Amino acid sequence: MQKCKKIVYLDQNFVSNLAKASYVSDWRDRLKDFYRELHDLLSDLTDRDKLICPTSLFHSEESELGNRVKEFLWHFVEQLGYGLSFKPSAEIMEYQVISAARAYCGLQATQCSAWMVAFNRDPQVPIGQLSRPALQVSIPNSQEFNEYLRLSRASISDEYWTYKVYCRRKRRAYTDEIEAQKKQLVFEMFHPRPKLNIKPSKQEQFLNLLGLAGISQFRHSVCDTLQHSTNPEGFFSSPQLLNCPYIHIWASLMAADIFFYPDKRPALSLFMDFEIMASVLPYVDILATDKYISQLIHNARLSNRFSAHIFSVREREALVAQLREL
Repeated sequence: MQKCKKIVYLDQNFVSNLAKASYVSDWRDRLKDFYRELHDLLSDLTDRDKLICPTSLFHSEESELGNRVKEFLWHFVEQLGYGLSFKPSAEIMEYQVISAARAYCGLQATQCSAWMVAFNRDPQVPIGQLSRPALQVSIPNSQEFNEYLRLSRASISDEYWTYKVYCRRKRRAYTDEIEAQKKQLVFEMFHPRPKLNIKPSKQEQFLNLLGLAGISQFRHSVCDTLQHSTNPEGFFSSPQLLNCPYIHIWASLMAADIFFYPDKRPALSLFMDFEIMASVLPYVDILATDKYISQLIHNARLSNRFSAHIFSVREREALVAQLREL
């Protein structure tokens, strides 16, 4: 029986530096030789079906904001992973929440291959059956839109900092902070934004109760599932929902940031980092990320639940050593 290949996710900083080491001849960085070695090692292990490096929408979105890499990073990661990509984070989260609702109602789990939850195709397909994606035309964002993205991130970061200050030292234990952030995240997922005129039908009563407002298929699916329960409102504080991977990871990382680093202002990318980790961590074997996220994962004890090995650039020698053992 063929051994399953490992799934390796490289965050934006890693893939950007890998791309610059390969494409930018005048790039000057003290770790340039490391990134060249890492690129050659990843390519060799990929070609020998030892691992695969999926891309994600986060890579393409980030590449638009990096002037030195935006012309080639989007296809660099596509080719590195032979077109394997994570699904959008919202799809991964929605599947997990609907599965949690089915479990809460005692319904049979939806039958599908494990890879279908997170990926656009089966990661275990042998490389010999694949071809590298053909290069396509990239239509870049306008400068005005990129500036809007930067301003949006700054606004989100400022809002989160205000919330972090509000939460500062309110909880005596980290576990209490996790539970508070899980409940807050669920509230924000399902709290209705618009004012609605609710009809007196059973369906509309459920929509009102759940705060779904009929505005998305996801919310309709949760509503339809919870009609099989005699206590639908209980789902929103249930262990089935609060412990689904996306919610658990996001809330755990936010709680770790708030509880262990109360005086640290958030980086502009921190909220996106929470989303990335919540989306990919359950589905990878090796994760290369930045030092702070690696530390939050450690503080949040997420390695106790998920089997991914976490490396930052400071652990680059350990990363290379583990790859060479594959």
